[in-house]
Amino acid sequence: MPLFPRHRVLPSAEDPLPRRFAHSLAGMAIITGVLVQLFHGVIVRLGAAQSNPVFIVGLVGQAAILLGFATLHLGSHPVHQWRWRAPLFAFFESVSAMVMTGALIGLHAEIVGTEAAHWSDWLTLAWNLFLWHMFSILGFALVLGMTVQWVRFAMLRHEHRDSTAMKIHADHLKHEHDLS
Repeated sequence: MPLFPRHRVLPSAEDPLPRRFAHSLAGMAIITGVLVQLFHGVIVRLGAAQSNPVFIVGLVGQAAILLGFATLHLGSHPVHQWRWRAPLFAFFESVSAMVMTGALIGLHAEIVGTEAAHWSDWLTLAWNLFLWHMFSILGFALVLGMTVQWVRFAMLRHEHRDSTAMKIHADHLKHEHDLS
C-alpha cells in the first residue's frame, strides 16, 4: 500500500497490522494523544523545568510523536480527504491528550511550574493543550498537503508530462466545483 496515495486505498488482510491500524482515524488519534502525554509526563519527571537539554528533548520528542503519527494516518489516505481527516484527527488526539492529562493529575504526575498540578489546574492545562495540538496538527497537515501536491506536480514536469499535470489540475478544479 503506497504512502500518500492518489486514490482511496482500502487496507487488506495481507497488509501488516501497523499499516492497517494507520487507516483508523480514531485509533491513531487516541494512541497519539496518550503517547504524547505519557512522553510529556516522563520528560517532566526527568526535570525539564531545571534542565534546558531535557526541555528541548521533550519539545522535539512531543512534536515528533504528534506530527509523526498524524503523518502516518494522513499519509494512508489521498490528500483530498485530508480536509476532513486532519481536523477530526486533531480533535480526537486533543481530547485524548486532555483525558490523559486528567489521569496524570489524578496520579500526581502532572506538574505545573515546580509543584504537582491539582484538579483546579486541569481546565487551563487541557484548553492550552487542545489549542496547541489542534493548531500544530492542522498547520502541519496544510504544509504537508501542499508539499505532497507540489512534489507530484514537480515530478510530472520533470518527466515532461506538463499536459498530464494540467489535466490533473483541471480535473481537480472540476471535482472542487462538483463538491460545492
